Amino acid sequence: MANTPEEYFKKELPVQFGSIAEGVDEGPGRICFEVTGAGLWTMGIKDSAIEVTDGRHEDTLVQVTLDGDNWEKAVARLEEGGMGPIGGDSMAGMI
Repeated sequence: MANTPEEYFKKELPVQFGSIAEGVDEGPGRICFEVTGAGLWTMGIKDSAIEVTDGRHEDTLVQVTLDGDNWEKAVARLEEGGMGPIGGDSMAGMI
């Protein structure tokens, strides 16, 4: 389980979404995730794998921003067996 947003985005997100990259050389753009006060991480597809890097890239198509409190709620959902911060059940009430 990730203890920080950085650990989640760099270690767990590539595993959680790795299958979407199979057979894709490079994606058409990237998704940037921001946790206010913690940082920015950008997810893209490169060489049939999920690549997560620090910061926002110029080819970012979408940015998702959560404040620290909502990040903690999302991690709690993950620990309770929900899909976690990204994807899965409705995020109503968290945004």
